[in-house]
Amino acid sequence: MSDSSRASGQAKASKRASKAKEPSGRGMTRRKLVVQTIGFVIGMLLLAWTLRLAFAEENRDAFEELGRASWHQVGAMVLLGVLTLGFNGMIFWAAIRPVKRLPLIDVQAVNAIASLLSYLPFKLSLLFRTAVHNRRDGVPFFTIGSWFGAVGVMMLAVLLPLLGASVWRRGIDVWWILTAVVGIGLSTLVIWKLAGLFSFGEGLDRFRRMIDLMRIKPLSKAVRTDTYAKMHTGIVMLADPRALLTNIALRLCDVAVHTARFKLAAAMLGVPLTWEQATLSGVAYFLLGAGSPAGALGVREAGTIGTVALLGIADPERFAAVAVVVTASETVAWIIGTVAGVARLNPAKLARLEQERKGGLDVDPESGERIRVDETHDPPPDRQPDRQPDQTTRGSEPRA
Repeated sequence: MSDSSRASGQAKASKRASKAKEPSGRGMTRRKLVVQTIGFVIGMLLLAWTLRLAFAEENRDAFEELGRASWHQVGAMVLLGVLTLGFNGMIFWAAIRPVKRLPLIDVQAVNAIASLLSYLPFKLSLLFRTAVHNRRDGVPFFTIGSWFGAVGVMMLAVLLPLLGASVWRRGIDVWWILTAVVGIGLSTLVIWKLAGLFSFGEGLDRFRRMIDLMRIKPLSKAVRTDTYAKMHTGIVMLADPRALLTNIALRLCDVAVHTARFKLAAAMLGVPLTWEQATLSGVAYFLLGAGSPAGALGVREAGTIGTVALLGIADPERFAAVAVVVTASETVAWIIGTVAGVARLNPAKLARLEQERKGGLDVDPESGERIRVDETHDPPPDRQPDRQPDQTTRGSEPRA
């Protein structure tokens, strides 16, 4: 065999090995596809049930009232949908800033497109976010997972106390305000303190020593890899007071927008709905959409109707019309956001996402020291020379 043939064979083998090490988004099995399809069909059936309930004869007067709504009320509903897109985009942007600084307008563009994709099954929204931020922005694959997890934790720190206060009090009074404020404050404090114990440097070492107490060697070895260090950045995001408080504030603004959407939609339909009922409806609507595993459409509308009916705070038939108006205005807003997002991200470049961009974090995932300022900076060698880095990440050399 000639030297050139041998070199070519080695290059192909190396390429196959490196690809094998990459986390793949193509691992959806037939069973998962079936489950996702069934879930989506159930969502469509729930949506059909919601529409049938909303357009029942009892709601004829409500839709006649909607037909008399002013143009500024309709515009306000769409604007509120755009605002919730903006707040959620800022939430993702602020959360990752402790370890990776991304352009706000690009994160907003990705969030707008992913939000519209959340209506569909097969986790298309999650896959799109992951592909763009990994391939286009160079964010390590495992960091993306911990990033989304951190956003979820900070979301629950706000929504669960609000939901609990609304279910308990059934109205906004002094006790509702105290419960919500104390609940959110304590949740934020607990998250910050616990995450701070296991953040960069000594915190990461403390976490590894805690794992060592379990005396499971494979696990102890796993938490000392570069891959785990990139996963651990989610804890770092939660431990950063600026990122945490910014997320809490933005989430409260988003809740206010959801509340205003339900209140305004009810007013346009002539359906009585108090502010506390609108708050509970908005929180339930968002949580059901975020937690739906096979597409949000149908599940959150029917789930929110079921929630208010179970709690006895609104008539299901009348409230169904409110939920339909909220979803319709949101869809218009998200289509507008998606068009703007696609224009920003450039469809030609999005079609070439398999051409991975070299990148990494702005800080060393072990020590927390800033290692790069310019996004085009060449990656330093991996900190552990006996192990090749995966192609979706880049390592860094610890300082002596």
